[in-house]
Amino acid sequence: MASTVEGAQVQEFTHLHLHSQYSLLDGAIRLKDLFPRLSELSMDAAALTDHGNMFGAVDFFKKAKGAGKKPIFGIETYVCADHKDRQNRRNYHLILLAKDMTGYKNLQYLSSMAFLEGFYYHPRIDKALLKEHSEGVIGLSACLGGEIAQTLLTHGYEQAKDMAKGYASLFAPGDFYLEIQPNGLADQDKINDEWRRMSRETGIPLVATGDCHYIHERDAKAQEVLMAIQQGRTLSDEKRLRHEVSSYYLKSAAEFNQHFHDIPEALENTVRIARSCNVELKLGKPMLPRYRVPEGFDIPSYFRKVSQDGLDRRFSEFADLGKKVDQDLYRQRLQRELDVIVQMDFPGYFLIVWDFINYAKEHGIPVGPGRGSGAGSLVAYSLRITDLDPIPYNLLFERFLNPERISMPDFDIDFCMNRRDGVIKYVSEKYGKTQVGQIITFGSLSAKSAIKDVGRVLGMPFSELNDLTKNLPALVEGHPVTMDWALENEPRFKQIAAEKPEFQELIDIATALEGLHRNAGMHAAGIVIADSPLWDHVPCYRGQDGEIVTQFAKEEVEEAGLVKFDFLGLKTLTVIDIAVQMVQRDRPDFDLRRIPLDDAGVYRMISEGDTTGVFQLESSGFKELLKKLKPDCFEDIIAAGALYRPGPLEGGMVDDFINRKHGRTKITYHHPTMEPILRETYGVIVYQEQVMQIARALAGYSLGGADLLRRAMGKKKKEVMEKEKAKFLDGAKVTGVDPKIADEVFDLMAAFAGYGFNKSHSAAYGLVTYQTAFLKRHFPDEFWAAILTCDKDDTDKVARYVAEVRAGGGVVLPPDINQSELDFTVVKLQEEPAPEAATTAATAGQTAAKTTEKAKAARPAKSSKGAKASRSTDGIVRKGIRFGLSAIKGVGESAVQAILEARAEKGAFRSLFSLCETVDVRRINKKVLEALIKGGAVDGIVPTRAAAMAAIDMAVERAQKAQREKESGQTSLFSLLSGGGSSSPGGDGAAGPPPPYPQLPEWTPREKLAFEKESLGFYISGHPIERYAPDLNKAKALRIEQLLDPAQGLSPRERPEIQVGGVVSDFRERPLKSGNGRMAIFRLEDQSGSIEVVCFSKAYADFEGALKSGEPLLVTATLISESDRDGNPDGGEVAEQRKLHMRGAQPLSQLRREKTQRVIIDLSADHTSKPQIEGLQRALKQFHGHVPVSLRIIQSGRWRVEGRLPQHLAILPSDECLQAIETLCGRSAIHLR
Repeated sequence: MASTVEGAQVQEFTHLHLHSQYSLLDGAIRLKDLFPRLSELSMDAAALTDHGNMFGAVDFFKKAKGAGKKPIFGIETYVCADHKDRQNRRNYHLILLAKDMTGYKNLQYLSSMAFLEGFYYHPRIDKALLKEHSEGVIGLSACLGGEIAQTLLTHGYEQAKDMAKGYASLFAPGDFYLEIQPNGLADQDKINDEWRRMSRETGIPLVATGDCHYIHERDAKAQEVLMAIQQGRTLSDEKRLRHEVSSYYLKSAAEFNQHFHDIPEALENTVRIARSCNVELKLGKPMLPRYRVPEGFDIPSYFRKVSQDGLDRRFSEFADLGKKVDQDLYRQRLQRELDVIVQMDFPGYFLIVWDFINYAKEHGIPVGPGRGSGAGSLVAYSLRITDLDPIPYNLLFERFLNPERISMPDFDIDFCMNRRDGVIKYVSEKYGKTQVGQIITFGSLSAKSAIKDVGRVLGMPFSELNDLTKNLPALVEGHPVTMDWALENEPRFKQIAAEKPEFQELIDIATALEGLHRNAGMHAAGIVIADSPLWDHVPCYRGQDGEIVTQFAKEEVEEAGLVKFDFLGLKTLTVIDIAVQMVQRDRPDFDLRRIPLDDAGVYRMISEGDTTGVFQLESSGFKELLKKLKPDCFEDIIAAGALYRPGPLEGGMVDDFINRKHGRTKITYHHPTMEPILRETYGVIVYQEQVMQIARALAGYSLGGADLLRRAMGKKKKEVMEKEKAKFLDGAKVTGVDPKIADEVFDLMAAFAGYGFNKSHSAAYGLVTYQTAFLKRHFPDEFWAAILTCDKDDTDKVARYVAEVRAGGGVVLPPDINQSELDFTVVKLQEEPAPEAATTAATAGQTAAKTTEKAKAARPAKSSKGAKASRSTDGIVRKGIRFGLSAIKGVGESAVQAILEARAEKGAFRSLFSLCETVDVRRINKKVLEALIKGGAVDGIVPTRAAAMAAIDMAVERAQKAQREKESGQTSLFSLLSGGGSSSPGGDGAAGPPPPYPQLPEWTPREKLAFEKESLGFYISGHPIERYAPDLNKAKALRIEQLLDPAQGLSPRERPEIQVGGVVSDFRERPLKSGNGRMAIFRLEDQSGSIEVVCFSKAYADFEGALKSGEPLLVTATLISESDRDGNPDGGEVAEQRKLHMRGAQPLSQLRREKTQRVIIDLSADHTSKPQIEGLQRALKQFHGHVPVSLRIIQSGRWRVEGRLPQHLAILPSDECLQAIETLCGRSAIHLR
C-alpha cells in the first residue's frame, strides 16, 4: 500500500529490526519515546528485536497498546554451530519474529534455552534447536553480523547462497527473508546488491530494515558513548567497537523509499510481515501451581479445616498464658475472612505459603512475625503465617485483601538470612526445579552514574566529575533525581555545569542516556512458582550461579500470570535466633514468644536512646526521636516505626504527636466517634487503617470501600477525590454527622493519608523491634555476641560494636585457641551467685525478665551509651564475649573446624608445637598460624607473639615429621619409653619434648596493634591513637562518631573545617585523568568509627609522606556530604553519606613533640625500687631532648611531693621514649602537659 506525501508516491513501511533500552548498553531507544515518534512518522506498528532477549516484551506490548500501535514480538538471537559447546565463541545474528501465539511461545522457548543451555559470552541457539521450534516464526537474515552476510564477505557468493537456502529450509515456505539496510557502509551496500541477485535466483524475498539503535540521528553520539560504557573504553581508544555511521536511527518511510526506490517489494514486505504477525498477550490472569490436599478434601475445604484447627491451637496457647479472649469474636472474624478468601479463589495461595512457612518452622528456620499488610489477617495468624494477633491492635483484613478490589494477596515473608536458601530449596524440590525461579531486575543509569560513566568515556578528570555529582542527591521525595530537576533546583550544579564548554556536552549526553538500563540482576527476594516449566509461561534467563530467572521484571512477571512470593532474608532474625540459643544454654525453657510486652526496663532503655543494635531504632535520628517521644507501651513502638519517615518528620506530624503524648498540646477529636479510633495515637491520624475506620464510622463505608477511599487519597487524583468526597459527605448525612464536621474530617483524612503508614507492617516489625530490645536489656552479652557473629565480615561494624560493648561496661575478649569457638560466644568469667529469683528455672520469658530485673543489684547502672554492663557491684566481671576464630582474617572455616575437632578429641593445646602436632597441618598451614598469632589467639600457649612467629617453621616441620612417622607405622622412642603409642591430651608427646622458643624481644605495642588490625580487621587490645588522647584534647579534635552523627549539630552544608585524629586504612592512590598529578582516597578511623576521606592533588602532594607514614594523624578537613537529601525508597529516614575533604595532615607524634611543654612521672614511695629509679634515669638520658620532666612522689594516696628534674634529664617525648618509661613505671604514671 502506498500513500501520497507532497505529491510523491510513498510506499508504507514498518520497522522490523529495532533495539530498545533492553539491549543493555547498546540500544538507546526508550519505549516511552518510541511510540510518540512512530505517530510522528505515521507508522502504526513496529517490532522489538533486542539482542538475545525478550526482556521488554510485556512493557513493549502495554506501551504499544496504550499508544494504539501494533506490537510485533521479536528477538535478534545469536546462532552458533552447537549451543552447548563451551569452546567456540563464534556466533551470528539472526532476527526472529512471532507470527502468532505458537510463534511467540517458540521465541520464548528459544530465548530461554539460549540463556539456560547455550550461554557462552552470549545467549546462543543452534540451527537444530531452531528447526524444532520454528513454527509460527519468521526469520530475517539480520545485519552484517548475520551468518549469510559473513559467508558472502569471507567465502563468496555461491557459499552464501547455499547458506541462505539452508536458513530458508528452517522456516515455513516464504517465512525467511534477506535483510537489506540503508546504513551507507561499503560492506552493506555490497550485501544489498548481492541480496537482490540472490533473491532473484533463490526466490527468497527481500525485506528492508533499519537496525535502529536510537530514535533521532542526533542521538548517534550518545549511543556511541553508551557502547563505550559497555566496553569499559574511552572514545579515544581506537580498539573499541563502534558504529562507523550515524544512520541507525528511526528513519521515516520517505527515507526508505528514497534509498530503495528501485526495490519497492522490500518495503511492501515489511507491511506484509507486520500484517501477518498477530500476537495478543493475555495479561493479569494469575496461574497458581496446584496444591495437593489429603484425600477427601478439595482445596477450599482443606483450607477451612487447617485454618480452624490453627485458631483452636492459638486458643490453647492463650489459655496457657492466662490470656482471656472473646472466642466468638475470633471465630466470627475467621469465618468472614475465610468466606472472602474462598470467594476470591485464593485458598491455594494461602496453602502454598502456609506449607513452606510450616516447613521452615519445623526445621528450626526462624521466620518473622509478619511483614506488610498480611499481619492484618486472622487466617494468616491462625495458620502461623504471621505471629502477631491482629485483633488487639485493630489490624484490618481488608487492608490486606479487599473483596471490593480483586487483586492477588501478597505475603512478604522474612526468613533468617543464613537459612533462607533452605526454604527456597524445599519449594524447588516440592514443585520441581524447572517450575521455580527468581525474578530479574534492571539497574539503570541514574543522573549521577550517567555523569560519571559518560565523563569517564569522554576522558574527563575524576575530580571534575566528583565536583558535579556531589551536588546531586540520589533521591528526591523517594524518586531518583533527574538531570532536568538538578539543572532547575541545584544552583551549584547548574553553576559548575556552565563553567566549561565540555561540561555542556557531558550533560547533554548524560541526559540522553539517563534512565537507560545498565545491567540485569536478580531480585533479592522474589520467587515465582508455576504449574509447569517456567519457560512455558515466560522467557527465562540464567543467574550468575545457574539459577532460573524470569526475563520479566517484578511487575511484568505478575502481569504475565506468575504469582510472586517474597522470600526475604532478614539479618535480625538470625541475630535473634543466635542470641536465644545462647540464652537457652543457661535457661533452657526461655521462650521469646512469651516475653511480656510491658517490660518497664525495656521502655526505659529505649527512651534513653540506648538502641544501637536494636532493629529499626539504630540511626542517630531515630534515637533523638525516641528521647523526645519516651515510649512507654508497645503501641508507642508501633507508632514510632510509622512516624519515622520523611513525610511525618518534615510535616510537623511527629512533633504534634509527641506534644500530645506529653500533655503539651491538648488532645482533641473532631467527632466523638473518632476517639476510640485515634486514642492510641493521641488524636493524630498515623495509620492508613485509621483512615479506613473513620470512613466506616462517620460515613458508613464498608471496610472494602474504605480501603478504596484510602488508595484514592494516597494517589491524590483531583477528579477521583472530588467524587469520593461527595460520597463521603452523603454517607455522613445518613449517619447524622454535621456536614461541616464531615467536610473538615474528609480534608483532614486527605491531608494525613499521604503520610499514613500501614499499621499491620509497623505492628509486626514493632514486635521484632521489641524482641531485640528485650534481648539487649536482659541478655546483653548474648545479644552482642549474636550481632558480632552476624557482622563478623564487616570490620567497621565489628569495631563499632566492640567499642559500644566496652563503653557500656561489657567485656570483649580476644580470640583464644583453647576457648574460642567458630563464632562469637558468651563465656563465664566467674561463677555467678544466683539471685533468689533465679534459683527457679525460667519457664517463660516473663520469668526471665523478672529474674534479670531482680538481678540488677548484681550489675551496675546501665551506661547512657552502649551495652548494659556485665559487672557486679564490686567490679568483678561475670560474663564476657569471646572473639570467634572464624572472624580472624585468613583463618577459613575449614581450618577452624579442624582446630575445634582436634581440641574436642585431644583436649586443650599446650603450646604452638602441640597445636601443630594435634591438628592436621594440611588444614592449618603457615598462613593460618601467622593469622592466629597476629590476632592474639595463641597468647595463652606461647611466651610471646614474636617468639611464636619465629617458631612457626620449626613447629610445622616437627608436626610434619610426626605425621610421616605415624603414616609409616613408626613410633618414636620417646613415645615407647613413655609407655604408650600416642600423645597425651593436647600433644607435646608424639615427637618428644618440644624445643625451646627462639629468644626474641616481644613486638612493640605499635607492632602488636598493627598485626591485630591485619588479622582481625580492627584493634582489640587497644588503639594506636589512645596514647595521643591528651594531644587530641589540646587540639580540640573531634571523634569520628561526632562527624557521622547529625545530632551533634555539624552540618555538611555549612562545610565546617574540623580536626580529627585517626589512623589511615584502605588507602588508594589514583592518577588524575589529566595526567597532572595524583589524588588519594582512604578511610580514617579512631576508636569510635571510620569515615571516608578524599585528598585531592594539591593536598596530596603536600602531605603524601604523612599519609603513607603509618603513624596516627591529626587531619584537618572539611566535612561534606554527597547526598544531603538522599532518601530511603521504602519511606525510611533521610540519609547522608558524610565524607571529609582533607586540607592537611600531621603525625600525632610530631604534634606531641612540638606541643608538649612538660612531662610528669608519678612514682610510688611505697613500691618504687632502686633498680627502677636507675632504669628511669637511663631512659631519660637515652632520649634526651628539650621537654622538662617532673617527678611526683605519692605515698599511700595521702601526700605527694613534686620536683622538677635537672635540664640534662629533659627528654624528647617520642613514642619510644614514653614506651620505655611505661615499661618501668606503668602507663598511668605518665602525664603530658
